[in-house]
Amino acid sequence: MVTCRGRATVRMLDAMNDWGRRWGLPALAVALVVLAGIVVFVSTGNDVPVAEPAPSTTTSTTTTSTTTLPPIEVDPTRTTVATAAVPVVAVYAQPPADAVLDPRATTAGATLASLVPATSPERAGARAIPTVEYPVIGRRATPLGWEFDNPTPWGNPLTFIVTEDHGEWLRVEMPVRPNGTEGWIRAAEFNRTLIDTHVEVDLSDRTLKAWVGPTLLAETKVVIGKAATPTPTGRLYLTDFEEKYRGSTYGPWILPLSGYSQALDEFSGGVPVIAMHGTNRPELLGSAASNGCIRMPDDVIQLLRDRLFLGTPVDIRE
Repeated sequence: MVTCRGRATVRMLDAMNDWGRRWGLPALAVALVVLAGIVVFVSTGNDVPVAEPAPSTTTSTTTTSTTTLPPIEVDPTRTTVATAAVPVVAVYAQPPADAVLDPRATTAGATLASLVPATSPERAGARAIPTVEYPVIGRRATPLGWEFDNPTPWGNPLTFIVTEDHGEWLRVEMPVRPNGTEGWIRAAEFNRTLIDTHVEVDLSDRTLKAWVGPTLLAETKVVIGKAATPTPTGRLYLTDFEEKYRGSTYGPWILPLSGYSQALDEFSGGVPVIAMHGTNRPELLGSAASNGCIRMPDDVIQLLRDRLFLGTPVDIRE
């Protein structure tokens, strides 16, 4: 097949032969002239290779930005209460190895601990409550921590107060001895409520003040523990309501707290739980005469029963 370019070349050769015969040139010389022209034509035609562009030397960079979250606000008069939503709760002495902890929550917990009263030290040789060998009704020690029944032995919802909120895991104070012991619970097993009720007990002047937010609810003289069985200091909290009757040793209500006597290992056939309650000995108000509990007028204990929530913190100071 003769292409268009080939046909053009043949016509050019014929023309050059005629030109050569006219000027007396031999056919070979004419052919060389033609070939030189073809080379020039090919080298300047459309098939000239085009140089590829040099590779780019531009590099892309990736920038990342970090957001600093604000610190968690700490207010010792506002407390997050965790109320159990399952019948048996496991509390762990240490967070699981795969738990994701928020350092802001850890800092907030340390700040809270610095703002509440220091827990009085346990006496040497005091037995923990409960232990694996000595369980308490509704409260048991386990190899990993503790186990609690819900509801409590008094029939109330099981409650803890939250000291650190890490999302899926909560650090809580619980009703065991040593007083003020904290453990770790799964947040999914609890309902959380923010409360603003709190109680302050001053052992030095033997007074109690109860607050709802910034409003003073009650102020009264109380009976505190005598020298042999002192009322322990620290942040405890209200765990239960137990109804009695006016005129009884305990008045109309006992309000058990999360702490235990640090001088006794048992009391009246059970464990020595510290509580707030009424009294049939009002003449003793303002004195140190109890086994560690905080006694107050019957009208005041009735008011506290009516207005305080389970989980209300009770701060006991020297």
